[in-house]
Amino acid sequence: MIRVNVETLRDSSVRLKRFYLGKPYESIYFTAREASCMWHFLNNKTIIEAAAALQLSPRTVEFYANNMKTKLSCYSKAELVKRVLKSEFIHNYLQTEESERLGNQE
Repeated sequence: MIRVNVETLRDSSVRLKRFYLGKPYESIYFTAREASCMWHFLNNKTIIEAAAALQLSPRTVEFYANNMKTKLSCYSKAELVKRVLKSEFIHNYLQTEESERLGNQE
């Protein structure tokens, strides 16, 4: 069993992010990896293309896609993308990425 000290997590450079979808899915969020995969899907990338861009295995990206489909009760990637487009994900994702980029410049 691996034990992680909470203080170590807080102080480490590794950030645990949640990207909430907002209305109409207020309680649903994507992890940072799921959000990265979704960003590629929203830019018309296939699972294989997203995997190459993220330097991950296509099977790993497929795993993240399946997690997101489960969270939104979807059966296809097209349905997943359609539901995400109806949410506030893009706004939340871009806002988080912009604030992180600005924070790194200081």
